[in-house]
Parts: sequence; C-alpha cells; structure tokens
Amino acid sequence: MLPSHAETIWSAYARALGGVDEARFYEAFQFGDSAALADELGQLTLSGTKRATAGAVWFFEASGKRLPRPGDLSVVLDGQEAPLCIIETTRVDVMPFDAVSAEFAAVEGEGDGSLAFWREAHTAFFTRECERAGRTFSGAMLVACERFRVVWPAPKTQVAPAQQTHVADGSSGAAEPVLRQAVRADVPGIQRVRHAVKENRLTSRVITDAEVVDAIERTGRGWVVEVAQQVVAFAVGNTETGNLWALFVDPAHEGRGHGRRLHDEMLAWLWALGLQRLHLSTEAGTRAERFYAAAGWQRVGVLPSGEVAFERRAP
Repeated sequence: MLPSHAETIWSAYARALGGVDEARFYEAFQFGDSAALADELGQLTLSGTKRATAGAVWFFEASGKRLPRPGDLSVVLDGQEAPLCIIETTRVDVMPFDAVSAEFAAVEGEGDGSLAFWREAHTAFFTRECERAGRTFSGAMLVACERFRVVWPAPKTQVAPAQQTHVADGSSGAAEPVLRQAVRADVPGIQRVRHAVKENRLTSRVITDAEVVDAIERTGRGWVVEVAQQVVAFAVGNTETGNLWALFVDPAHEGRGHGRRLHDEMLAWLWALGLQRLHLSTEAGTRAERFYAAAGWQRVGVLPSGEVAFERRAP
C-alpha cells in the first residue's frame, strides 16, 4: 500500500506517464541505517552514481517481505523521510556475500567504487544489522543484489548547446539542448521525429504508441534530446535482448552531436546493467550505417531484409 508521505511524488510520476499501476509499488525506504547515511546514499542515487543496493536475504524473510523483482517501483526517502526519487528495479541476483563482484560494487557506486570499499562498508553495515537481530554475520550470508534505475524525477543531463539552435516557432535563439530519460508524455514527439527522418523509415509496418511506451517502460529505456521543449532526437535500448531498438534525429537537427550523445548515454546504461553483447540492424548505404561503423560497431552480416547487422561486445 502506498504510504501517505509518498503520494505526492507518486502522483507526479503517474501524471507524467499518463498513469502507473499502483500494484507495481514495492516500498518507500531509506538507504542505510542512519539519517546521515540515508542522505548520503540518496544523493548518490539522484546523481546517477549509485545504481544498485544490497540487502540481507534473512532480513526480507524475517520481515515477511518478498524480494524485489524487476519492474517494481520504490520511493527513496532522505534522512528526514522526505521523498527524493522513484526507482525501478531492473535486476536482482542472490548470492553469498563473499561472491559479490567488483562489477556490482562499481554499479553500487559507494566510496571509491572498489570491491574492497564495498566489502568493508557492507561488512560493518550487515554486522550492525545482524547484531540488532541477534544474528552473526558471515561471508556465506546470502545477499540480494538489486540493480535499479531512477525513473522520477526524469534524470536530466545538459548537453553542449548547438550554435543558433532553432526554437519551436522557427526563429533563431540560444535554446539549450537537454538530454534526459524519455517518459510516456514524450511519445508524440518521438513519433514525430520517427516520421520526419529520411532514412530507416520503417515503412514496412506501423509502430504504435503502445509499442513505444512498452519499449521505454517495460523492456528497456528511452532517452530524448529536447530543444525549446520539443523532442528533436531519441534513442531506445532493449534490456531483454540487448537490441538498440531505435536511434533517430530530426533531419533539421542533424550534425549537432545529438545522435552520438544519445548513443553513448544508452550504451553506458546497457553496459552498467551487465549486458555482454548489443546488436542492431540498419539500412545499407545510409548515414546511419556509417555512424555505427565510426562508433566502433562491428558489421557481422546482412539480414534477409537487406539491412546490415552490427554487434558490439562489452568493454
């Protein structure tokens, strides 16, 4: 059940997306076991540094609470129990404490991001937690390693402004491009850009609004570049298959680096989730084919449709 102190932030998120199933709500919680730690780790989450957390499996069992599952939504609270953001669980792995990897420690993003720091800090935390429950900590203790993404407020990253960026009314001005996570309200702008492109037009079938929503909310994540509050470019990556589902730039805004910034943001997120291989296909002989080749993608063949297949392995 959604607690009263989480209702305001949940309502804002639901309005932005045109509705959210409250059954997806998992919990409202603070990181750590003190107000100071909740504030510190909450800010790391807001900044994008912290993208994972770990909890003792016995604690969930003792609390009568199921483990989080991909798709769950939780409200992160600060040290005073004020809502900071909403996160979505993307992956949960259960393993002994001693089996937690350096890669996971880096994604959790605390201290210097090293496995040594992770072990030291979490040994201290879990020891305190065990002592309060009359238990003894050991390296064999099972932990739930949860990865997540911030879905609200939508993360915003300022990108370098293009010279004489055209604003929505057709005049020239100093509107600054903004790269941020896509939300449901962006679907009309995403569709406008998709239909405006001159290459890879996907004329073989209609991509519905519902498919776009599914792609940015359930099977992956999307990003947009806005100029003067208008979507001028977007990208979508699929976490289930490692497919780059879409990357399109409005022809009127090509050559300004928007595509490369979206590409790099998307790949950084997919790699952080632990994917080992990404793939895509694009029309042969196009600007897009040259873009991906220049970005380090390896051409691996030609599909029956005539499109060129590319793949990329984790760094």
